[in-house]
Amino acid sequence: MALDSNQYPTLIDALKMKRPDGGTLKVVETLMQRNPILKDAPVMEGNQDTGHVFGGQSALPSVSWVRINQGTPPSKGTHDQITETCGRLKGRSVLDEELARISGGPAYRLKNDRSFMSSMSNTVAEALFFASTDVTPEQILGLTPRFDALSGDVNSENVIAYSASGGGGISGGTASGDQYSIWFVTWGEDTAYLIYPKNTQAGIQIRDMGLEYEDDGTDTNSQFLAYRTDFTWRTGLCIEDWRYHARICNIDPEVLASEFDPAGDGSVPPTQWLIHAMIEAYNRIRDFDTGNTVIYCNRVVLTALDRQIVQKGNVWFPPGEWHGRPVTTFRGIPIVPCDALKTAETIVT
Repeated sequence: MALDSNQYPTLIDALKMKRPDGGTLKVVETLMQRNPILKDAPVMEGNQDTGHVFGGQSALPSVSWVRINQGTPPSKGTHDQITETCGRLKGRSVLDEELARISGGPAYRLKNDRSFMSSMSNTVAEALFFASTDVTPEQILGLTPRFDALSGDVNSENVIAYSASGGGGISGGTASGDQYSIWFVTWGEDTAYLIYPKNTQAGIQIRDMGLEYEDDGTDTNSQFLAYRTDFTWRTGLCIEDWRYHARICNIDPEVLASEFDPAGDGSVPPTQWLIHAMIEAYNRIRDFDTGNTVIYCNRVVLTALDRQIVQKGNVWFPPGEWHGRPVTTFRGIPIVPCDALKTAETIVT
């Protein structure tokens, strides 16, 4: 049986990281996505071994107008107990001792470990938007499955369908997919945050498992000495109040790229209708005094929005600052590109 080149680093992998003079190349993490959602989200310890439980009010107590000598009936509000679960993301690095020695020693091992951390960051960021515990129970419940209908759900009023012709209808893209979304997410202890299980730690836990024998996978009881590293990330997403978040869905990139109305009648360009949808989403947010609101989109959508900056009379997208860097804003809210949102979506109905 041949060794699995996808399971263990090989000499070819190491040679690709070598300079002609024998030194170690600086490795550019070209596969490391830009996902600032991981930087924005506050992280809190859950109150359960597998997640977090909190109370949500489902109905207010009733009150009454009364006359003189008329009593007031008792009443009470109702509360629901909501459970948010954490998923456990794992990685395992096995690096042949001899390969590590001839490839730069600790420096090569560190680069190898960094690639695992990049992969885990990309995976968690994508899960925060798209993961569904109904489809994959071992993962987390992301934003998209929570805001996935234009009607019928309690939070449907905060799901806005973009239409290139206005009116809030479904865009004219293909029903099979290739749609994008813009997200308004408000981070805060009363609105949304990341969680980790009780008595564990936030972020990636890295454990050096030392130098041990590893089976080479050839079914011959052959082993080699290898450095082993274990990576664990326990995390989940807690949405305490859906009223502080909004989704603009059904954004067709082909329609959005057009400079003119697809109807060809010289009416409002598609990007102008996108502004209308953002105004609508903005006004669906309960308030902007609780937590920090950030707008997330992919680079295709951000490019369309940035084109508005050069338009005469633009007042919607002034420059601003986010984490010390200049960004485009919408009514003071930073608009941040998130590479996890490059995944094509199906049309929301």
